[in-house]
Amino acid sequence: MIDRFVPEIVQALWKHEPSLHPKGTWQQELNARIASVNPEQLGSVDSAKLPYGLAVKSGLYLWNEDLYESHELSQQIDNETGSFWHGIMHRMEGDYGNAKYWFRRTGVHPVHSQIHDRVKGIFSGREGGFASSSHFSGLSALASHGEWDPYRFTDLVESTSGSNDQPVIRLMQTIQRLEIVLLLEYSYQQYCGGSLIEYSS
Repeated sequence: MIDRFVPEIVQALWKHEPSLHPKGTWQQELNARIASVNPEQLGSVDSAKLPYGLAVKSGLYLWNEDLYESHELSQQIDNETGSFWHGIMHRMEGDYGNAKYWFRRTGVHPVHSQIHDRVKGIFSGREGGFASSSHFSGLSALASHGEWDPYRFTDLVESTSGSNDQPVIRLMQTIQRLEIVLLLEYSYQQYCGGSLIEYSS
């Protein structure tokens, strides 16, 4: 049985681009709905797949900018997907060294290639708009690199701390949202075999 609340929560979150440096939960009402999600009822009764159910819930919390609840779940997930969620959470928290530790634990994740392809796509054609930005060269390198580089992206996020370069910050938030959406979709597929994106795109 697919928990009907998960697609509804994703629809509510769909256009939200989480802050690179969240100050608190985006919508408390959504948190209550996420809390009601039971990973054991998401679709599979196979206990070996339960970590992916936890990963779905962790990802929903992170998209809603509740770092604490996301972390409580991700640290229970002993696989590369849990490590990926864990790393994103610490990057959003501002603990960049710890984020990189968890990205090392992640290794090469199956969604890295999807993230990289999408980043190249959203960056394409925007070069002129960022020519005067001090972050332009970093974004250009991120897009043109041969594969997704979570370490470089972490460094770029760190470099925007206290920055007022709004066009670059908005683009990086778009990239972060993309990262979250694709990892959530992967987590959901591994546990339920379905798609969350089809409900919301």
